[in-house]
Amino acid sequence: PRILISNSAAIGFKWNRKKQFVGEGLNWRSTNVTAGSRIIEIDGLWNASFNNCTFDIDGNSNVDIFNLLPGDNGTDKWGTYYIVCNNMKTAGGRYVFNMTGSSFGSEYITNIWANDCWSTSGVTFVNATNVINFSCKGLVLDSFSSHAFNLTGCTNFSLGLHEISI
Repeated sequence: PRILISNSAAIGFKWNRKKQFVGEGLNWRSTNVTAGSRIIEIDGLWNASFNNCTFDIDGNSNVDIFNLLPGDNGTDKWGTYYIVCNNMKTAGGRYVFNMTGSSFGSEYITNIWANDCWSTSGVTFVNATNVINFSCKGLVLDSFSSHAFNLTGCTNFSLGLHEISI
């Protein structure tokens, strides 16, 4: 059975310095999401997967689906590693993936995968700064109002077979 979550919280799910998480069949649907919200915020997570999930923001263009941070609290350097999204569907939102890593040291975001994902009516699919090893395969992106990918200081970004219509 799928898990249906309907909420207007500023952050729907938050993981901070965790290991090994599996999100299976999450189905977030909301028409009352506060602008500037994040559905999933990850600040230091190792080895996680989100499989067969659906996130429907109902056209709100100022909400992020995934907000990934490097897990740096000023004294403890953690990192966000090995996050994979398989067969994910999203509708609406500002960024499906909003990722801000660090350009130095061990606090970074690396090895993030989006496989067989479908997304529509958002602003940008990936907004990334200083991310290492991001891979997209089998994407279908439709009706984005801005760039599908906005990358700054990223290395080893790869796109497999995909269809993009903006």
